[in-house]
Amino acid sequence: MKRPSNPSANRDSRTTRGLPPGQRAVQGLPRFGIESHAPPRIPHDAIIDVAGALIGPVSFSPAELAGLPRRTIDADLHCVAGWSAVGLRWAGVAFDDVYRLLIRPRLAPGAQVSYLVFVGWDGYRSIVTLADALAENVLLADELDGRPLPPEHGAPLRLVSPDQYGFISTKHLRRIELYPSEPPAFYHPVARIQRALRTVRPHPRARVWREERHRFVPSWPIRRIYRLLVRLPAPPLDPAASDVAEGTPRWAVASAWATVACVLPSAGWRTAVGLGVPLGWSEAHLRMEHIPGLGTLYVIGLSAASIAAAALTLGLVYRWGEQVPAGVPLLGGRPIPVWPVVAAAVVGALLVAAIVWLSVTHWSDVSGFSDRPSSGWALLMIACYAPAMLWPPLLLATTYAYVRRRAGRRR
Repeated sequence: MKRPSNPSANRDSRTTRGLPPGQRAVQGLPRFGIESHAPPRIPHDAIIDVAGALIGPVSFSPAELAGLPRRTIDADLHCVAGWSAVGLRWAGVAFDDVYRLLIRPRLAPGAQVSYLVFVGWDGYRSIVTLADALAENVLLADELDGRPLPPEHGAPLRLVSPDQYGFISTKHLRRIELYPSEPPAFYHPVARIQRALRTVRPHPRARVWREERHRFVPSWPIRRIYRLLVRLPAPPLDPAASDVAEGTPRWAVASAWATVACVLPSAGWRTAVGLGVPLGWSEAHLRMEHIPGLGTLYVIGLSAASIAAAALTLGLVYRWGEQVPAGVPLLGGRPIPVWPVVAAAVVGALLVAAIVWLSVTHWSDVSGFSDRPSSGWALLMIACYAPAMLWPPLLLATTYAYVRRRAGRRR
């Protein structure tokens, strides 16, 4: 089949069956971390090793793969963080052919394979069920848009699993490991990256059309967290798809998020005490405060309420803060008027300032506790509560940007 001279120019016409839930299309095919993590150096005679219950060493070279039937697919790449590169054309060999012709005949008698681990030359590892790896559209790809796969996108060979999130599609493929059951969740040899990936706890199947982003947490909160925390790595194909309200300056978005961040230390401190961590108080004192018991509910409820109140600041910079949710009876879908929001924000800032001041001067009246912690624990308490002093000025600054943007739009 004849390739166009500039295949990337035709990507829009090759977009596949639409976007999975929670995804936003971006321009081009961005790569996270290319500025700080250059593609690895790969020997010119690199081969792919296979490890597991085999009857002997198994490996294959690019020349052996070249003898297998070639396949070309049009498939988008969906990042678990919520963006999608669309209209991509991949070429290579079907992994089903690789497994059926080069790996399965070398399995030891009675060997059971349920999981595969794809390891890259950069040390990254993805864990894939055998059933997902053998899907008909899974490739070991060496071409992108009719050209040799570039280093930044996985050269010389990468896994492409279009129906799973991009973290499954290991780049710079070096080794394939076979396991009878799910292997330990080891993803990367760099400790800080491994800690981050273990914290995220990715879903073991990661199927995009089922929005399997996280192993335990439902998809809808994870989607919103990613959208709020992770900036798009490239401009969106549809500018209206941006969650940030049009005309909002970047400093206002940062100010809104700083408002949320400044209440987290004090909320965390209260929650720990509510769960029975002494933090300078005696057990007798905690029992007097009904911890565990009603005091626990009060303190944890207060922490949750403070975080929720601070999170309302995000409505000043994101689109969802400009329209009543559709599910609200009678008012759903209507625009939220500007000045009631401003009035609520100003009153809230003054109220928070008063609470912070009382927390300093009349601790027992507002904290839910009749005394302060002892010795050095008091310094920890102060360190946790001090950031909350930034809440009022940050809220007022974000409100100022909100007024300029929305009032100016109405002129």
